[in-house]
Amino acid sequence: MARLVTCGFELNSTGSGVEYTTNSSATIQTSIVRSGKYALRNNTSSGTTQVRINLTTSDQGRSGFARLYLYIASLPSVNTDIIRWINQSGTTVARMRLNTDGTLNLINTTGSTVSTASSALSTATWYRVEMQNNASAATGVLTGLLDGVQFGSGNNSIQGQWARVDVGVRTTCTADLYMDDIAVNDSTGGSQNTWPGAGSIVHCHPNAAGDSTQWTIGGSSAAGTNFGSVSEETPDDGVTLVKDGTLNHADMYGIDATAIPPRSTVNVVAVGVRYNNDTADATAAFKAQIEKAPSGTKSQSAAIVPNSTTWVTNGAQAAVHPLITYTDPDGSAWTRGTLDTAQIGVITSTAGTNKCQVSDLWAAVEYVAPTSSPNSTMALLGV
Repeated sequence: MARLVTCGFELNSTGSGVEYTTNSSATIQTSIVRSGKYALRNNTSSGTTQVRINLTTSDQGRSGFARLYLYIASLPSVNTDIIRWINQSGTTVARMRLNTDGTLNLINTTGSTVSTASSALSTATWYRVEMQNNASAATGVLTGLLDGVQFGSGNNSIQGQWARVDVGVRTTCTADLYMDDIAVNDSTGGSQNTWPGAGSIVHCHPNAAGDSTQWTIGGSSAAGTNFGSVSEETPDDGVTLVKDGTLNHADMYGIDATAIPPRSTVNVVAVGVRYNNDTADATAAFKAQIEKAPSGTKSQSAAIVPNSTTWVTNGAQAAVHPLITYTDPDGSAWTRGTLDTAQIGVITSTAGTNKCQVSDLWAAVEYVAPTSSPNSTMALLGV
């Protein structure tokens, strides 16, 4: 699958199952943010605080790569795990640890340190922290990067097959850590199949009618437009929604202009959706879709079959978007320009008497801002 998770906490929700799987005392805030509007805060006194991100429904015997950006407001009072790879049964199989002196280490399944320590991280500074859990052989290998430079690597004590990742303060202590722009890749596919590298994450929400308006407005306090029914930052779970059960009925929406610098490299554009079934029958189905311009070629997700009246984000794993693209639907690189003309939407792919209902829809964009000198002609042109 390559890219599994693209999470900048931009849905501004602490609720379990909305943007990640579970939340244990972590908060979302706007004061200290690396990109977008929001970031995660893990602030605890003699406790733990973290979010869990379920990645797959079965243990994976291949490489997984996790990235987070870390800002230390106060160092932990004892050495604490900030990344944990966990298998389907809930056992921690590998971890990255932040020490009281600000260094990082890699820890195997038995709790032993298997790497040299990184250089010490300072407080009040954003750092890119990445960890590979290579579970492709009988004895796994763990590797850590700090700002793109390897600081350590060592053998795990077992293969270390994985299905989940925890990020936060996972060892009881007193600490205050901020995290943002989380990504998880695996080693499959032709894109994003190794280290995520640098990346900033923003969300674009519907802000205008697009090519088609065929779904029906609904909800406990219905909006006046179809696009307004699915445009909120934090899902309102049926206060506003659109619904449909007629084959090939589509809703498409223009989206917010992307707040990214000119000439940014766009790594990933993923479409996320919050949905349910008005009656639990698992019959009607829909697909998420995206195009780079009105009436353009569309990329579509696999069919999504709501089977419950409970509101669900994305599918079996809340953090794994149903539609993940690395190029636009015509095979060219996404740019700020094509994102500004893009439309996202939904289409009914299997008809049903009962309705698929969509309460929120968004495009998650991961980009890398350009690095150019002040005298760059291209920078002056803003292209």
